[in-house]
Amino acid sequence: MDASAADNGGFVYHCRHAHCTGLDRLFFLSRMLESGWLKVDDLTAEEFLSGDPKPSYESALAAANDLAADAGPADIEAVLIKTTVARVNSLQLAAILKAIKAKTGTPVGALRDMLAEIAARDTEQAQDEGLAIARTVLRQFYADGEHLVRAIDKSFWSYTGTHWRRLTDEQVFGKCLAALIHQTAGGGPLSDFLYARRA
Repeated sequence: MDASAADNGGFVYHCRHAHCTGLDRLFFLSRMLESGWLKVDDLTAEEFLSGDPKPSYESALAAANDLAADAGPADIEAVLIKTTVARVNSLQLAAILKAIKAKTGTPVGALRDMLAEIAARDTEQAQDEGLAIARTVLRQFYADGEHLVRAIDKSFWSYTGTHWRRLTDEQVFGKCLAALIHQTAGGGPLSDFLYARRA
């Protein structure tokens, strides 16, 4: 199995031992380091990293300086997206915007407006997807939220039809993750999808 093909936003570690239930993945990572299965340097070694590296200030500035005088809005937006992902500080941002203005003549105010639009679009998209997943899980498994509560100690409790039982965060997260995978695959009731994955 190629773990780099997963879209988890981070690494996952599963253990089926009863005494491992509820333990954080960082616990397992620390045990792997203690046991010598991994070295600290392995965690950031280039040969173990997959995908494109995160853009840096330098790469965003280089992209700004590479813009042609007749660059269109899509080209400028691509540089601004790279700048947003690089999470530059305010001085670095000013240098990038100045470079874009020098290359294309686009006013800095218009560039800042475009950055705000990119940020709003990304935030709106993330909120909409997250809300859709939450609603799907609540509807499919917890009677539209009537059968799931979060207690004062931050534990989840689910009503089974006869009694309430405590759930781990991982159990609820697992249903959310399955809903996300199912939503991106598209089709059929989520309960059918989960049953098919178990088989």
